[in-house]
Amino acid sequence: MTLPRLPLGLIEALSALGRVTDLAVTTGGAANLTLFARVDGAQVAVKVGVGDERRARVRREATLLPLLREAHLPVAGLLAFVDEPESGFSFLVMDRLPGSNGLDALQVRPLDDEVVVERARALGRLARFVHSTTIAPVADPEGQFDLVAQLTRSQPEPVPTVLLNHPVALVHGDLGFHNTLWSERSCTGLLDWEVAGFGPPLVDVAWAWWTFAFRSLPPEAWPAYVEGYGAGAIGAFGWTPEVVPAVVACLMRRWRPGAPEAWDARLAALAGLPVPEV
Repeated sequence: MTLPRLPLGLIEALSALGRVTDLAVTTGGAANLTLFARVDGAQVAVKVGVGDERRARVRREATLLPLLREAHLPVAGLLAFVDEPESGFSFLVMDRLPGSNGLDALQVRPLDDEVVVERARALGRLARFVHSTTIAPVADPEGQFDLVAQLTRSQPEPVPTVLLNHPVALVHGDLGFHNTLWSERSCTGLLDWEVAGFGPPLVDVAWAWWTFAFRSLPPEAWPAYVEGYGAGAIGAFGWTPEVVPAVVACLMRRWRPGAPEAWDARLAALAGLPVPEV
């Protein structure tokens, strides 16, 4: 992939960290441009946001990463963050975490069902850990970290009532295999906290269910996730076959402006998916 023209502030920030080599664009990350590089031989990842909404997401992630790291979540260390309103860019530089992306194991043929199921169980445990984690307070006068407020601003339709009536927790907002790194059956990293905030945990659990169905994972994978998270806890969030599609559709509409045709097709497919009880 061709390397785009980069803002001067990014070049200066990288150079201040050390000698930069092997700078290249990587695939993945629908919302922002992501680059990999080496600084004094150490691997780093760079996320660049262009435009108001994408810059806001980069700022959100830059704010959260140090707090998540302090709380012992498996996230990248923040090395640098630069916000350039005059140039229209915001970017952060992070440690590059070890492990392979969670989607890699899903693309192997024949699929190793046992590995996928064990990772699904581990992902459920990890989601429960995220939701039970308390981080240092975040100044938020504009409600940027209020997940329900994020969703309300992103679409004309009202958010499902179930999202308004449950305790608030730390929520990733896009938690699935695509935003994880793995070594064997252990998760080594949680990626892309740009839409994270504080809201109902049902958001992450419902989205995980949809990603499992969308990627046609083995039928044992979802029960393993539920086992890892705890069926009782999920049921207490208000999980029902009627509520879950409404929550997932709300989350899909948040992403729709970036790829309307793709998300419209997914919204249409969602209507035909059977939602299991927990």
